[in-house]
Amino acid sequence: TEFVVQRTQMMLSVKYEMEQGLVKDMGEDNSFDLSITVINQTNEPVEGADAEVFVQAYGTGSFFSAEVAGPTNETGMTTATVSGLSSTTYRSNTLILTTPIKQPLYIEAVMEGYASVFASTEIYNVPVELFATVSGPMMVEYEGSATYTLTVLDEKGNPVEGATVDISVDVGIVEPTNGTTDSSGTIQFTYTASGLTDIFSIPVIKTGATMDGYGAASTAYNLLAYNTVPEVTVDIPSEGVTINETAFTVSGTVSDPDDVSQITVSIDGGEPINVTLTGNSFSYTFTNLTEGPHTITITVVDSQGVETTYQYTVTVQKPEKPTKPKEELPWLWIVIAIIVVLVIIAVAAMMMKKKPAEEKVEE
Repeated sequence: TEFVVQRTQMMLSVKYEMEQGLVKDMGEDNSFDLSITVINQTNEPVEGADAEVFVQAYGTGSFFSAEVAGPTNETGMTTATVSGLSSTTYRSNTLILTTPIKQPLYIEAVMEGYASVFASTEIYNVPVELFATVSGPMMVEYEGSATYTLTVLDEKGNPVEGATVDISVDVGIVEPTNGTTDSSGTIQFTYTASGLTDIFSIPVIKTGATMDGYGAASTAYNLLAYNTVPEVTVDIPSEGVTINETAFTVSGTVSDPDDVSQITVSIDGGEPINVTLTGNSFSYTFTNLTEGPHTITITVVDSQGVETTYQYTVTVQKPEKPTKPKEELPWLWIVIAIIVVLVIIAVAAMMMKKKPAEEKVEE
């Protein structure tokens, strides 16, 4: 009689089903359920087996947690819930979820007297996206200030409280430069227009928002910061002036003398001459002007070094030579003289006629 001893290896394997392998940490869909079925080597369900569900992450910590409902029932089934984590620890370092991450999920059935076979898949933890917007005035005058509101929302439009924000600007000053959002998902900050080196500038306010379990958000806000340069008013009309002299005094006033660092005048592109403000007024006299048109240039430099130039035309012409008044002919006197002569002649003629008549009477 021959006896044969044969050992049959008892094996456990698992089958699983899940609606999705993706979670959104800090979102409503931060977990999913896993349906697990344990079968033996003959494909029969195994009751009372323990299921182990875990994420084995290499080079980083696990951004998931899993909880199994209990041992398998008479149909060999149990369930597990997999949830996303906002942070994890790896080698004593805390890692924060800020970008989508993919990690392997392992499922194993354990029971005394059975060998087990792993099943695995990949699952994803995606942070809820943050969105940041800035609202406030589009224009700010130099050295002026304006208040802005930074609003942080999640991808469903809900305000996010407690988000950490950073605020910066390339031209000017913002205060505060960091902080956290309130219950309405907002934080206010002030922008002051300073450091302008031209008539206007387009500062860019940059903001960023972060929060554990959320995807970082950033936005840029462009505004117009403008510099109002002091205006100059002079006593020369825009069309210019014509004079008959070789000297000309240009005088004027400025709108904001406190914002003026320099005023110069020049003529015909010559060397600029500094003039001094008295209150808000200035004047300068150009001499030895030649005949013809001349261009007078006035340059104003404000406290920020921004220049504004004004130009006017002064034309010098020779004075007309005085003309002698025409001598009036003494016609009246001539007429009077002629009349006198005629009267004398008439009188003489009458006297001559009268004398012969008298002589005849005497005879």
